[in-house]
Amino acid sequence: MPDITDIEEPIRNALRLGGLVKDWGGFEKLVAELNQTGNVSVAHDVTLIGKSGAPRQTDVVIRHTQGLIEHLVIVDCKHWKQRVGRLHVDALATAVRDLSASRGVLFSVVGFESGAITLAKAEGIDLFTVRELTDNEWGLPGRYVDFFIACISKSIRNPTFPGATAYSVGPAVHLNLRFGPDDTSTKTPIEPYPGLSDATFESLMEGIAAQVAQQVWKPEKLFDGLPGQRSFWKHADVAFNGPVVVPQGFGKVFISKMSFDIGVRIHQSRFQMDRGARYVFALAVEDCVRGVTRSAARSKDEPFTVVSPVRVEERQDEEPMRNGSILVVMLKGFFDFDELAGLQNGEFRDELDRGAASADVPGDKGQ
Repeated sequence: MPDITDIEEPIRNALRLGGLVKDWGGFEKLVAELNQTGNVSVAHDVTLIGKSGAPRQTDVVIRHTQGLIEHLVIVDCKHWKQRVGRLHVDALATAVRDLSASRGVLFSVVGFESGAITLAKAEGIDLFTVRELTDNEWGLPGRYVDFFIACISKSIRNPTFPGATAYSVGPAVHLNLRFGPDDTSTKTPIEPYPGLSDATFESLMEGIAAQVAQQVWKPEKLFDGLPGQRSFWKHADVAFNGPVVVPQGFGKVFISKMSFDIGVRIHQSRFQMDRGARYVFALAVEDCVRGVTRSAARSKDEPFTVVSPVRVEERQDEEPMRNGSILVVMLKGFFDFDELAGLQNGEFRDELDRGAASADVPGDKGQ
């Protein structure tokens, strides 16, 4: 998919009302297609003879059979730059009576004057405004979805414990900790620790390393939006909220601080989607008499239009995803610190994915 921010205007207009009217050869034809739901007969540009004997040109005629009764709906379409007034509602009401129609409907692209709405309610005329779906109606962030995903992996090297104390009635105690990929990490039991379900020192460090990784890398768009990976390591010092108690044989180790090197690897990818790509058209239709908005959409692989209520997302406590945002995903476990061989503290290495561009791009910028 091309960069959504750089999509050419003809492509952006593919589902826009102006482009659709042109594609269908007129607003009347588009309205006729909007009403092709499969359970009615729809005709465009029909001349009917009324009870008065006068011919009446009708933009769209809809016929619906229910049992032995046929309902006739006549439709007038106004692709105007100004709102439709009371006079045109009155003219349609007269045509409904002359043609013995079941209903009269007016479609507009900019809406109706208040007097027209008042008269329509009195005469039983339906008024619809056809417009593009808003971002909320598509579902935030809108028709076009474009954000980055940053998957963060972490690793730990050279853990030391300044100020740690220990007591033992036997041999001296030693912590042989190893943080590696898959099942290569050690499992060192600790006494129950607040907020930790798996009471091992490695599980505690899993959460702490995740916090430190997020502190040493602030989300940013990398590689001009191309998919790739950035790797680096930094030295870190952590003070625990209360001492960590590690039983060791006949003794215990009390740890209140830890120093270590943390390796961070960020793999960035980009997610892009055009929600309108599968539609021939997708529009909002406002019922100006009843105050209800529906969507009228036709998938490219379907012959009929589907009309359904518009569901606007309720306001959430959290900020909704915006286009251009960076979604950060912290991966579980540790990668092998040896993969950062050759890098100095704060130096990073950039690698673009195959196909995006060539290569290994070492950098010397601090984070």
